Amino acid sequence: MASTTTDIVPESLETLFTKIDEQKALLTKCTDLYKTLTNHFTNLHNSIDIKSQILDSQLLTLDSIFTESIDSLKKREDSIPDLLNSLSETVESRKSVAVSELSTPTLDEYAPLSGTLKSVCRRMHPELLTKLLVGKRRQSTPLRGMISEALAECVDSARFVVEAVREFVVMKREKRDGLSDKRLACTMVVGGMFPPAELKEGRAGTGGLRRVFSKKALERAEEVLKEWRDVADGLVKECGGEGSGMGPSESAMFIEMALGFGLKDKFEEEFYKRLMVEFCDRRDMSKLAIPILGDKVADFIEELVKNGKEVEAIYFAFESGLTERFQPASLLKSFWRNYKNKSTDILTEGNNTPAATDEANTMEMASIKSIIKCVEDLKIEEQYPIESLKKRLNILQQAKADRKKGATAGYIKRQQASGARASGGLLPPRPNKIQKLSNHVSSAKPSPVSRNVGTYTYPTESTYYAPSSYDGTHIPASSGAVPGAVDQVGQQHYGVPGENVASAESGLGPSSYYGSQVAYASYDYGAAAATAAAPVYSHPSFPR
Repeated sequence: MASTTTDIVPESLETLFTKIDEQKALLTKCTDLYKTLTNHFTNLHNSIDIKSQILDSQLLTLDSIFTESIDSLKKREDSIPDLLNSLSETVESRKSVAVSELSTPTLDEYAPLSGTLKSVCRRMHPELLTKLLVGKRRQSTPLRGMISEALAECVDSARFVVEAVREFVVMKREKRDGLSDKRLACTMVVGGMFPPAELKEGRAGTGGLRRVFSKKALERAEEVLKEWRDVADGLVKECGGEGSGMGPSESAMFIEMALGFGLKDKFEEEFYKRLMVEFCDRRDMSKLAIPILGDKVADFIEELVKNGKEVEAIYFAFESGLTERFQPASLLKSFWRNYKNKSTDILTEGNNTPAATDEANTMEMASIKSIIKCVEDLKIEEQYPIESLKKRLNILQQAKADRKKGATAGYIKRQQASGARASGGLLPPRPNKIQKLSNHVSSAKPSPVSRNVGTYTYPTESTYYAPSSYDGTHIPASSGAVPGAVDQVGQQHYGVPGENVASAESGLGPSSYYGSQVAYASYDYGAAAATAAAPVYSHPSFPR
């Protein structure tokens, strides 16, 4: 009996301890689960509190916006009578101007450029406006400021702009000549109707006023934009699927049209993003990023930085107000480091040959110019000094000019050497100096004197008539000039050969020669007519 009891007791104790351990593990698990649930509900409660605070602030903002909107509507309602009166006066004035414009079938050629643009817009003639802009494209800077005022004179500015762009799309689809000029004119027209600065601020229309377009105008604009997109996609297919089928100014014009007419949602965001990435170096794109991308503009800037387009990213950050997150100085330093790495790779791959050196120097000049332009445009000289870069740029430009000059001199020497070999090893003889004189007097056929009354001839080949002293007032004795007709002839300059020719008192010998040519004073026929007959000097023949 004792042995049996002794065997049972250990087994019972072992089972008891096992159960205790299981209970302990269960209690630990329950404790951990309780802590997890407590943390979860605590976080949930905090999140609800934060969201409730945000909701309260949004409700306050909404109340303030509602109050401001009510006040604005009340002010607009109060201003309706005055606005109607001003609009009626504007309509009457424009009506009278339009009637007077239509009464004259042709434009006034002597009118100022701004008046001509307004006249064309009043006539609702978009094709004539584009031709005028193409003809005056050298004055593009003042034209851009005049177009907005001119478009305000249109009866229907939306239809006017859409028709102008439609003509451009048709020319692009049919691949006509003059497409680049048409593109330039349409870019100025669309930019005048929808300035990028106003689109950035959420405004659309001329004069900084938000325009409300008719349903027909919006449908026509959407039709033109979709046709434009189809033509561009067709060109992309022809090019093997590369690019967007549009140029830099054309892409900006497309985005301005879509934003201005409120048709942004008619095209996918990825299409706009592709246009901006391809032509991010155009300044208009940085101004259009906010209305197109919205809150995603920061991600777009990061993508530009990753692709090595730090300078373009600076412009986008500046226009988007994200310069604190994307600091221009750090981005410019990163851009300069990337250039240094590329330059080193070019020199290494090219084994430091002259061609590789020229390519690296060209890339360096382009990089320095882009940095200097960015710093000067954004006026951040204090953050990123550029004096050393300007000095470096001058050195590179001078070296390039010297290399070009040396290459030109080498080419001339090679041409001369090839000419010498072709002529038997001797260079062609140089012409005599006397043959190169522009006013050389031939001994056989002296140059005729223009505007002479009589016949100016030499009696013999070696005879020259001159006054007693060479004071520039002589006249040939054999000219046959009549004193009455001399007054009708103006003064004329004569070049007398021979710097060794002296007066009659100097004792000119027959062995003297004319070594050079001397230009004397004006030939005054009136003063010479009253003088005595000029003595005759015999002189040897002119050297041939």
